[in-house]
Amino acid sequence: MIIGEHQAIPLTVGQKGVEYVDKFQYLGSYMSRTGDVDTDIDARIGKASAVFWRLRNIRRCSSICVKTKLCLYTSVVISIAIYAGQTWTSVAKTRHMLGVFNRQCLRNILGISWKDHVSNEELLERTKVDSLHNTVDKRQRWIHWSCLTSSISKTSQCNSTVDARRWEKKKRQT
Repeated sequence: MIIGEHQAIPLTVGQKGVEYVDKFQYLGSYMSRTGDVDTDIDARIGKASAVFWRLRNIRRCSSICVKTKLCLYTSVVISIAIYAGQTWTSVAKTRHMLGVFNRQCLRNILGISWKDHVSNEELLERTKVDSLHNTVDKRQRWIHWSCLTSSISKTSQCNSTVDARRWEKKKRQT
């Protein structure tokens, strides 16, 4: 796949030409020719929204406490919404889309109407649910950290192996 504005190179497998597309789905995530993640985020939010609305009987049930409903929301719906989010670029539009979806779901769980005049900050404080873009940012930082420490440990492991071989060689010479 070529990202950006480049000339398409004709590709053939056997006698058949391979079709050139602007976007495609791979392992549950959408890849686009321009490299933007809007299509993927829209699809993720759509899938999470469908699951959220399927859980409406649980949300409406008065015998289930709000804490349980929020745990269910964070474990099921949010995980679907931000699947593969560590690969997304963090731009204002992405943050806005995730924030709107999150707040809409939380207001629905708590039964808060627009008439109630509850601010977004108060909503997040009441539910103690982190904003989705913060969760995605944490995952991105974790991926960067694990890649960094992995490359450092591999380097030190290689160096310690070389040092051990040198030490054994010196030991044999004496």
